[in-house]
Amino acid sequence: MKKKSTNLFVLLALTFTYCSASNTDTSINQVMDTSSTTTTTATLLPTSTTTTLPNVEECTGDDNKGINFERIRNVQKFLNNYGFNAGEVDGYLGNQTIAAIKDFQRYAGLYPDGDVGPLTRNAMNNWTGCESEATQIITTTTTVPSSNDSTTTTTTTTSTTTTTVPSNSVSIFTNQDYGYIPTVSLSDNNILSIFKSINNSDSVCGTPYYRTLPSGVKNRYSNGDIQISNIFNGPFLESSASTYIDSISSSDIKILINGNGDENYKFFFISPYSSQIVSINPTTLSVSSGLTQAVFSKQLFTEGYWFYSFAENESGYIVKSSGLREFAINPSTSQNRDSQNNVELLNFTSNNLNIPFGGSISKNDKIEISYITDQVYKTIDNTTALIELSDQIITLKDNEQASENEVLIIENELMLVKSKNNNEYTVERGYLNSIIKSHEVGTSVKKIDPYSEKSIISDFAYAVIRNDSGLRFQLPLNGELQVTEFNLTGCPNGRYSLEEITTFAWREQGLSIVSTSTNRNTSSALYSNEFVITDSSASYQHPTLSGFKQGTDGFINDGPRELTVSTGNSIDFDFSGLNPGTSNIKFVSLNFQMIPTDGLKLTKTKSVLIEANGDSYIFSLNFDNLINSASLSPSVWEKGYKYIFTSIDVYDEMSKTTFKNNGGVEYDTNIPNGQHDAYYLDQFSFLTPNQ
Repeated sequence: MKKKSTNLFVLLALTFTYCSASNTDTSINQVMDTSSTTTTTATLLPTSTTTTLPNVEECTGDDNKGINFERIRNVQKFLNNYGFNAGEVDGYLGNQTIAAIKDFQRYAGLYPDGDVGPLTRNAMNNWTGCESEATQIITTTTTVPSSNDSTTTTTTTTSTTTTTVPSNSVSIFTNQDYGYIPTVSLSDNNILSIFKSINNSDSVCGTPYYRTLPSGVKNRYSNGDIQISNIFNGPFLESSASTYIDSISSSDIKILINGNGDENYKFFFISPYSSQIVSINPTTLSVSSGLTQAVFSKQLFTEGYWFYSFAENESGYIVKSSGLREFAINPSTSQNRDSQNNVELLNFTSNNLNIPFGGSISKNDKIEISYITDQVYKTIDNTTALIELSDQIITLKDNEQASENEVLIIENELMLVKSKNNNEYTVERGYLNSIIKSHEVGTSVKKIDPYSEKSIISDFAYAVIRNDSGLRFQLPLNGELQVTEFNLTGCPNGRYSLEEITTFAWREQGLSIVSTSTNRNTSSALYSNEFVITDSSASYQHPTLSGFKQGTDGFINDGPRELTVSTGNSIDFDFSGLNPGTSNIKFVSLNFQMIPTDGLKLTKTKSVLIEANGDSYIFSLNFDNLINSASLSPSVWEKGYKYIFTSIDVYDEMSKTTFKNNGGVEYDTNIPNGQHDAYYLDQFSFLTPNQ
């Protein structure tokens, strides 16, 4: 068996109740067509994969049933916990995570395709850690009716949703960990790019929150906890093509993309009772001139109301849906709720204890955050008896006030109802780390229904925390009535204040957007939540840029000067004068102004993201192709321009610093802008000839 080395993940899994618990194979099975037939085949694994196992009787087993494995971060935590090395928990479905998924699938006896489909999610939800390695790989083939109800033709597909198709277009995605992710805004339904930078969701200081980003770009969690599949070099544009649901049959959903026939399209949906946009691969995909047809078996979707959001084909253009976009999969109830207006209650604790305003905590401590929105509860009768600090049994008006597993709110203290005897209620005091208080007779009481994806309103939120030097960090939070825990790894000494919390409600039936609510305080601490770290060995100093070699007047940085490039060339920008300060430089953006050489074109700009290679700050540009039109690719360049270097954005583990070609330095923190002495950077340029 594969067993975890620490108990942290189990504590999280037991403490948190994830909001998509019903989005498992149980729900999928409920919506399957009863006329389907299933055939199971088995392929023996090589005996060389046998693992020596410890005594099974020593394994007590873990409970992963409440975890939403549609979220990549949860998948990565799970895999790392059980010895399948997924690397950094960053929500990015990179090569290491895919390899770990395949390792788990082989161990569990599933077909190792690297796709976290319904069978894989079901296996993870039911995983205890006590399992032995499978000796067979099970492949399930499901036969379903075709989308044409008037014929008896059937289409056979594997139970995973992965479709392998040949490529007929040039991908502009990078193989880097940093860049831009395609999406559509949950709040206004406009196309949007998410900037994927440094991302450690376990740490308070793990995900920088940038003040300055390009137009149409937002920070990592500012459009919910989106699914990451590919990362692009620059912000996305809106395509002139159109896409919509063409038809819905008893077994299939057909989506058309008019204006572009391409087998590389991926399709994105908002799942029921969720604000999360997820990618689902079609059962079949056909392409003709100017047209893409994608057919999705209804068995790919869980029960409820789905919303088709957009399609994207690795070209840098997003095709936003229009027309018919919503469809229902055997909904048992309507998908409506009250709209959130505010955060009613926020619990901000350390090691499960309240943090006094400005209180000191250690670098080894934990921070826990939970919240409740203002429309998730109902008001019931006031208290009829005094509630002391030590009381575990409280008296309410009658036995109709609450039921088992409902949550009571009394003066911002949460109490979980464990049982009741007439009008006496046995409760868990200080639920979700709320502060235990005594309560007088006649105090207002509210209650929340037992937790489910339907009973809550907000299924995701993010917080922003800043420190006194102006560093800002974005923290992803689980849905309301759940605790999210963070460590303080890498956090410098200083005072930290809660600046913002933004909540996302699940999408209502009939709407193309979701309700969001933001509470923000940029001058002091939001809800008076502030703490101080004094014992950290970490500190932060911004990177610097020197212009000259030490002790000489020779330039230490170098780049092309009026160089004419051609297809196949590569040129270097040598920034040996960069000093990383106290934080490792992870990647940079080289920024250029494009001046037309023939006077017939428009002035433009172009930026290229490049990962840093250790402490060597030589960055190469490749010219795989020169074309006569604008290019979004980092290695394809438009002809007829002089590219003048304007600035370099330097991204380290904490923030961003921009060194401009006019000697200016701009910081993404609250310190004043400065100057550098590499005055010659404006001489760096190259030309792409018209011929």
